[in-house]
Amino acid sequence: MVGVKDAHATVARNQFALLHNQLRGGPCRTYVSDMKAHVEKANAYFYPDTIVTCDSRDRETDYFKGYSSLIVAVLSESTDAFDRGRQFAACRELESLQEYVLADPL
Repeated sequence: MVGVKDAHATVARNQFALLHNQLRGGPCRTYVSDMKAHVEKANAYFYPDTIVTCDSRDRETDYFKGYSSLIVAVLSESTDAFDRGRQFAACRELESLQEYVLADPL
C-alpha cells in the first residue's frame, strides 16, 4: 500500500518492532509490508503489514512467504473491507497460519 496515515504507519512500525525483538535469535523471521504473503490454495498474494514465518521452507524464497504463522493487517478506511473479507478468507487456507490479527489504529 502506498501513502498511509501517520497512525497506520506508527501502529505497523510498532508491531513489527515488538515482534522482531521478541523473536530475535530464534527460528522465526518477521517481515514488513514489502514482503508478499503467498496463499497457494487461494492462488493469491497479499501485502500484509507484518508477516511472521517460522518455517524453513520460507527461507528458500526471496520474494514471498508461503508458510506464515502470523499475519497482521493494520486497518484503514481504504483496506478495511478487503482485510476483513477476501484477504482473511484466503489466509484461512494457510495450514501454517496460527493467528490473523487486525489492528485498528482509529
